[in-house]
Order: sequence, then structure tokens, then C-alpha cells
Amino acid sequence: MPLVVVETAPSAPPEASLQDHDLTRLVTRWDDPNSHQTIVAQPSPDLVTYDLPTTSVHEEITLTIHSLVLPAFVNFRMFYTIGADGTPNDTEDRVIQCVGTSDGPCFIQSDATGLTITVPIDAQTVFLTVEAFYYNPDTAQEPYSLVTWGTNISTMG
Repeated sequence: MPLVVVETAPSAPPEASLQDHDLTRLVTRWDDPNSHQTIVAQPSPDLVTYDLPTTSVHEEITLTIHSLVLPAFVNFRMFYTIGADGTPNDTEDRVIQCVGTSDGPCFIQSDATGLTITVPIDAQTVFLTVEAFYYNPDTAQEPYSLVTWGTNISTMG
């Protein structure tokens, strides 16, 4: 099934999975096209990485976004250390950005369940956030709607 290239976000933030495990949604800033309001959702300020599931991976990760609408771009943010407070460093150690059906480190496919992106992951990664940005209609306050997910990472040889 082909991707739908549109200049607007899906009607609701999509869910996502990594290696067939559901990801926990972290921050969402979504423009509702019907009410023309921006909906912002954030996790509890008490949430730390240790509260989130761990995904076991090898040399690459496969993300599935359960929507047939193509994001404007997707960022994979890899963190190599977790601070004593249970949160990743303020700055990620590596970012891979996937745009459209780009080449490079991003292998992008679609099927009846949504969009699948496979990227390499660094062996020292202990935490991963994924950000999906979707175009908003011209009437929205922000140019993009955003949904982020996070998971701890356990890399296996």
C-alpha cells in the first residue's frame, strides 16, 4: 500500500512500535484540524527513563508508525548515558533524521499497518527518543504537529 503524501497531519497522533513492542508516548503537540486548537500532552514530571520499557536490539532498529500519512520528517535521538536523576543527558549523542523517502541510513517502507523505518543504532545507546513531525494545515498555529516516543535500549552483540 503506498504512502499518502499530504500537506496535513493525521486527525490524531499515531501510535508507534519498535521491534514489534509498543512505544510509550512522551510529548505530543497536536493541532486538531476540526477545533483548530493545539492539544499538548506531556508525561508526568516524575517520569524517569527507568519507568519505561526496555527494547532489545541488534545493529539496527525498526520503527513502525501506525499511520499511512507520511511524516514530514522523523528524528531518532540516541543517548549513551543516563544521569543520576534518571533522565538522559540534555544533548543527544547521535541524531539520525529521516526525511520523506530519503536514502542514506534510513530504509523506509509502507504497508497496510503504516510506515516502517529501519536505521542503524549505536551499540552504546541506552535510551532512544523518536520524534515524528507532520505538516499542519495553513490555519494551524504551528507549522508541524509533533509526537515523540521513548524507550530504554539494550543492545545485543
